[in-house]
Amino acid sequence: MGYGLPDAPTVGLVDLGSNSVRLLVFRINQNKSYTVLTRYKQMVRLGEGSFETKRLGEEAMTRTIEALRSMAEMCRGYNVQDIVARATAAVRDAGNSAEFKERAFCETRIRLEVISGMEEARLIHLGVSTGLSVPYSSGMFVDIGGGSTEIIVGSGTTCLHLDSLKLGCVRVMNAFPETAGPGPVSPEVYEKIRTHVRNSSLRGVYRIRELAPDIMVGSSGTIQNLAEIASKIGKNQDSRTPEGEAPTMSRGALADVAKKLCALTLEERKRTPGINPQRADIIIAGAAILQTLMDELGMPEITVSSRGLLEGMLQDYLARGKFGYLDGSMSTREQSVLQLAGSCAFNERHTGWVERITAMLFDSAGEIGLHSYGDNERELLKYASWLHDIGLFLSFDDHHAHSRYMIKNSDLLGFNQREINVMANATYFHRKWSEKKNRSDEAYNSMSREDRNLARTLGAFLRLGEGLDRSQLQTVTSARFSRSGRKVRLNLVLSRPSPIEVYSTERAKSQFRKVFGTDYTVTAEYGEDS
Repeated sequence: MGYGLPDAPTVGLVDLGSNSVRLLVFRINQNKSYTVLTRYKQMVRLGEGSFETKRLGEEAMTRTIEALRSMAEMCRGYNVQDIVARATAAVRDAGNSAEFKERAFCETRIRLEVISGMEEARLIHLGVSTGLSVPYSSGMFVDIGGGSTEIIVGSGTTCLHLDSLKLGCVRVMNAFPETAGPGPVSPEVYEKIRTHVRNSSLRGVYRIRELAPDIMVGSSGTIQNLAEIASKIGKNQDSRTPEGEAPTMSRGALADVAKKLCALTLEERKRTPGINPQRADIIIAGAAILQTLMDELGMPEITVSSRGLLEGMLQDYLARGKFGYLDGSMSTREQSVLQLAGSCAFNERHTGWVERITAMLFDSAGEIGLHSYGDNERELLKYASWLHDIGLFLSFDDHHAHSRYMIKNSDLLGFNQREINVMANATYFHRKWSEKKNRSDEAYNSMSREDRNLARTLGAFLRLGEGLDRSQLQTVTSARFSRSGRKVRLNLVLSRPSPIEVYSTERAKSQFRKVFGTDYTVTAEYGEDS
């Protein structure tokens, strides 16, 4: 018997990084608290060699899928009702990521969703900041992963600056293989790594200096391991942790650790007090990244947190309220979409009207069996409605294509890459049926058949919703589908004669027929919304 209770949903969260994969299973209690049931971590080195070849290696994929299979078994044992799995830099940067995700799903039934570097940074900050007991005004948060280093400046749970650098410890180790070789690492090689880090982080460091954070907080296994080594091998008492306080490591202690690790062979490093032997080949690269950032920013010490992306996923899941616990405040997704729309000077009144009409179309179409989508897809339609015309900021001609490009390249927070692609392509389809032309879009071609169908479906609703406010006079107060036998009817309620809006429904019929396999007839009456 598993541990899930009928009235207490059980959820599994998976964080697939470039170096390791983590699982957290928790139960949502009836009083809106949560209970962690189990944690599991396995080092899989998915990013091994991939940052040079731009492809995930066969052995690395096999190791990772085997670990995911074990996690799927654990989730079944706990009667998990929902699994959310996020993949980061290694999968994000690989040319064969779609193949890997499909294979992982077929073998484990875990559906991996790739998130952007900015979304990764946001989730890390959310996870670390919500568990930080150290008082501060604004803090710099750094997380050194296998393929990237996320840097955030935040106050409380508010992000002031987000950045994702291509400076993970596995990526840097691959670029400087001497750090993983059998012998010691020379001071010259270590300085070359630091120069590389310095050059790769110039712009981010400049921005952080402007924000002047008063503390530095580090997460990730690499930083935790460096702090553990510092507390074991150095004479630096400031690297030791008083009971009940968060661990800290001074910049001097880190420099001492780096110097000592470089002087050791790989085998000697594995026997260093406090080290995780599995990190012996990447620890010097991680030390170089952290030491350079601390030096460039003049940070005297770093507070070390055991929390990270996985805890951020937990907080984000609870805030999203899948099981009815949303607190009613504006979500990160809403904030990021509105920020993008606002930066493009969108027509708020028209956009709100299109959102309202498309929601009516979506709901009524579902009621008569034209589609079987639910709340998640309805939410994506809402955001696509908000963003469908942002391409007008560049030009009217091909503005649907401009909208798609801007959505795909804006690092919308709170969304995974699949959701961004669906919304982007739905907005592309809002102006005309362009399936054949759209096949040239790489992101569209990489989508699964189900997601392409979803984008086309949402695009059909957007096409109708946009057309029903073509004059932007908000004359259509209601638009709902009904069915009599096999015949589908689009019922409009108008506040006054609206020939442009009624004509637009005729022009949208071809696209509707290709998506839903049926035509509709239009009836219009005058009056208030029913």
